Amino acid sequence: MKRIDKEKISEKVANLIYEFIFSKVERKEDILDLIVEVKFLDDQNLDVDVYLEVNPFSGIDPKKLIEEAIEESLRKAESLLKESKDES
Repeated sequence: MKRIDKEKISEKVANLIYEFIFSKVERKEDILDLIVEVKFLDDQNLDVDVYLEVNPFSGIDPKKLIEEAIEESLRKAESLLKESKDES
C-alpha cells in the first residue's frame, strides 16, 4: 500500500462524517446545512469542526448526531494513520 498523506486523511474524515450524518437521517430534506472542516494540528492530532443545521420539527438531535459522526470517522482515521505510519 502507498503512504496516505495528511490531506487525503483529512478529506476521508470529512467524507466519513458527511456520509454518516446523511445515512442516519430518514429525510435528507431535514438537513438544511452541513459544513465539515478537518485539518491536522500536528502529525497525530486532527481539528474537526462540524456545523449542522436541521429542520427544527424533524426531531433530530444535531449535537448527538455530530458527536456520533465524529467518533466513528476518527476511529476509521486512526486506523488509516496507523497504516500510513507503518509504511513510513
